[in-house]
Amino acid sequence: MNRFDTIDFNHNDSKLFSHYSNFFDEFVVEAFRRKHDADTSFKGHKALMLEIETYVSDNIKFDSKDDYAYLVDTLKLLAENDV
Repeated sequence: MNRFDTIDFNHNDSKLFSHYSNFFDEFVVEAFRRKHDADTSFKGHKALMLEIETYVSDNIKFDSKDDYAYLVDTLKLLAENDV
């Protein structure tokens, strides 16, 4: 489970979701979507979350812990859903 509070936003209608989605190109989202689809077990989910957190911390500049949490949750939602 994500150690941050889950962001409750409606994908297409949320300005917050739209803003943070812009940090991920379609190739990154597709790569994480394939990883998500390959292993839907709890262990697989934990591994995916660790990869997402590492990707965000290594590749994206963020200003606060809240931004980090939003970015992680956004990429998680993008990987889990077709939006």
